[in-house]
Formats: sequence, C-alpha cells, structure tokens
Amino acid sequence: MKKQHGQSLVEVGILLAFVIAPLMLLLPYFSKVIEARHYNDMSARYIAFEKTVWLEEGKKNYSNSGQGRLAIKQTDVIKSEVPNRLFGKLSTPIDSRPVDSSQGWNSLDDGYASFKFTQAKSTKAHQSLFAAYNPNEENEAKHRFFEVKTTHEKPPGDITSLLNGALSLLEIGGTEFNDKGFFKGQSELQIASHLLLEDEDGRNSMSSETGREKKRESEFEIAMNSELYVLADGWNVGGPRHNIDQVKGLVPSNLFDNAVVNTLRNFLSHVPIAKHLNSRSLKFGHVDIEELPLERYREDIPGDDTGNPGDSDDTDPDKDKDHVID
Repeated sequence: MKKQHGQSLVEVGILLAFVIAPLMLLLPYFSKVIEARHYNDMSARYIAFEKTVWLEEGKKNYSNSGQGRLAIKQTDVIKSEVPNRLFGKLSTPIDSRPVDSSQGWNSLDDGYASFKFTQAKSTKAHQSLFAAYNPNEENEAKHRFFEVKTTHEKPPGDITSLLNGALSLLEIGGTEFNDKGFFKGQSELQIASHLLLEDEDGRNSMSSETGREKKRESEFEIAMNSELYVLADGWNVGGPRHNIDQVKGLVPSNLFDNAVVNTLRNFLSHVPIAKHLNSRSLKFGHVDIEELPLERYREDIPGDDTGNPGDSDDTDPDKDKDHVID
C-alpha cells in the first residue's frame, strides 16, 4: 500500500494537464462554432425567404418557370447580401440598396466580432473562424467564405399533383398558377480548425496539397451545411400586364372578350337601341387598374408611354364606366 501513496495526485495532475486544461482552452472556440452554426441556420432561412420576394428593378429579375413569369430574386443578388446581412459587424448599416459585390468581403475586417479567435497566447493576431473556399487567392477581397444555393420546384406528393390538376381548370380563362412554389435555401461555410485539435507533427509545416499551399499541413475544416424549405402559394406575377391577366383570367365574362364577339357587338352597336353593345362601352372581363396595387406597376411597359398598364383606348376614365361588366 505504501507504494501507492500519491497515485491519486498523479492521476489528477494528468487529468488537469491533458484533459481539463485543453478543454478549457477550447471552450471559447467551441462556443464560437456553435454560434456560427446558429447564424448559418439563419442564413439558410434568409436565402429561402428572399427567393420569394417581389422586385421592381427590371426584366432581369423575372424568370420563366414554364408556368407564367415569376418575379423571384436572383441567387447572385442573395449571395452578395448574405455576408453583411447575416455575418457582418453590428455597426454595418442594412438597407434595401443593392450590395456592391465588387468590393468583396473580408471575414476579419468585415465580420462579426464573435467570428474571430486567437490560436495561442503567443499569437496576438486574430484569425478568422471561417475558412475560405479559395485560400490561394492573392486578393483577400475575393476570398469566398460562403456558398449559397437555391432551387424552386414542384412540391412533392400525390396530393399536390391532384391539386395542381384541379388548379389547371382555372387556367382556362388565361390565369397561370405557379406550381413551382417549393423553395429551398442552402447555406454552406467552413470552420477553421484550432491548433489544439490538429496533429502536432504538421503544425509547423505548410501543406503540399494543391490548392492548400497557404495552409498548415495539419489544418482542416469543419463543414457546415444548413437547409430550409419554404412552400409558397401559387399566386405570383411577373409584371403589371401579367398581374392584370392573372386577375382577368378568373373573371368568367372574360371568355366573351375576343375578336369575334367584339366585332359582332361593334356591328350591332350601329343600331340606335343597341349602341351600348360596342366593345368600348360594354367591356367583358374588365379589370380596373385603380383596383390593383400601385407598387405593382413599372414604367417600361411595351406600347404605353404614360407608364400605366391600362388599355391605350381608355383615355377618358369616366367614359362609359357605368357599363362595365366584371
């Protein structure tokens, strides 16, 4: 028994030196990793929801889905917004103006303070928590720290297929429902490794692997991937004229608004008793532009120099307005 005196003290010393102390040193690092995971989840949520917003900046924001024109935010625009809006400094202003992606984004200079750490007391310089996907890029402003991916497709399931078939009956009048309303937002990033987690033999030598020449041989990355799905409704428009057509297609009397019927009505309107049958007085399926949200209109509508999407013949808004049939 005498030979075992001090054994517990030695065991405690070993535990403190090789287990407790490293864990205490790594605790701040792991807390930042957990916080980065939370922010990456928020980034995926932002990407998915931003993909469904309406923009008024021109035709470049419209995408043809095969089921009408969709007003969806482009992936490149969302990708340029993610760094500052999700991972940037708290002092960085956020507004609706487009982000100048040519300026780049540096994790150390532009990132939130929590996403920086020091490897050891002897190294006072901060290191970014995020590892660049292109570490060999000489221009640090062009380092890419995030991967943004988006998709929009048809929702899965047999019930959805049946509902889409039923909605197709409503498209007889010209309305086009978007059946690709299943939006996916995906955010990816890489976490830089801590020295205490790396192989000791490779800490002081640079990697010889192609594309990683500027990294330590023992350095590795922790990949993070977050996904979020949004099921949007089928009412989406791609411009003012499409907006009018969407509403007009749901008005049953719209079926009588065609060249043959209008020609016949214009001919019969020469009879005094039927003068209000002409297509200018009696409008089938008419949609009043004043009933639509003004922010839906743009000024680059073909064939209309006034900026209004209404018919060019409607110069007098009060003319024959009592004879409109909705």
